[in-house]
Amino acid sequence: MNKLPSLRALRAFEASVRCGGFALAAAQLRLTPSAVSHQIKLLEEELGVPLFHRRHRKVEPTAAGRRYYVEVEAAFERIARATSQIGSTTRELVAVHSAPSFATLWLMPRLKQFYAAHPEIDVRVSATANLIDLTDSAFDVAIQYGTRPGPPLQAFTLMGERVTPMVSPGLLDGPVPLERPEDLAQHLLIHSENCLVQWPDWLREHHPVPLDLSRGPHFDRSYMSIAVAVEGLGVCLESTLLAQRDLAVGRLVAPFADRAVSVAGHHVVVHRAKADQQKIRTFIDWITRETAT
Repeated sequence: MNKLPSLRALRAFEASVRCGGFALAAAQLRLTPSAVSHQIKLLEEELGVPLFHRRHRKVEPTAAGRRYYVEVEAAFERIARATSQIGSTTRELVAVHSAPSFATLWLMPRLKQFYAAHPEIDVRVSATANLIDLTDSAFDVAIQYGTRPGPPLQAFTLMGERVTPMVSPGLLDGPVPLERPEDLAQHLLIHSENCLVQWPDWLREHHPVPLDLSRGPHFDRSYMSIAVAVEGLGVCLESTLLAQRDLAVGRLVAPFADRAVSVAGHHVVVHRAKADQQKIRTFIDWITRETAT
């Protein structure tokens, strides 16, 4: 191995370029400016190349200094990353990409239970509306809404998901009670634009009540529709899986639960090349078991 420059000198050089001067670098490194300047001079003598232009009260890296800084900074970053990881080699990380409403309404409130059952596994969650390509991605698992994907992906459909009208208890027992589907005509209907079951679908399958579907607020995320229904704005037509906690604690009520539409809406997806990794199997087993119960 070629002889390496002094680590102290390299730290002084990296900090001087990053901070824009010897004085600021000295303050960060808790040295004197003259000590930083001395380390830089030793490094330049060792390399045989000037690394800074020294002007009155100002220093700037030379072209060679800028090129050297790019490599030194990258090396320090790799060392820092390796150092942070070496103490946690016994822990596993599962990177999860999720549909936003599922992450907000179902996954986040239950992560405490996952950590209690599997303290050796950390979870990193990203929630965006975009579908990701697991064949070329840093994510291990994706929770997708909509069409079940095929090979080379392996999908596990989350069971027990039904879509039904839901309303706050205050609105249910208010001046215009919701006792029959016909009573929906007296209430504001909330539209979840991306839900697999829309109001016309529900009416066609269960009760052909004449409703004015041109009125009411529209939302492109289920968590927004459910949130305004909890606040008593109107009646949402949404997934019992996403509204599970609100139903369980009584923030929402499903007055026509016997008129629900079963859907295969949410799927836990993994690339077949990763499907046998223990940490991924553990996460998938946990989430499918939790949704089933």
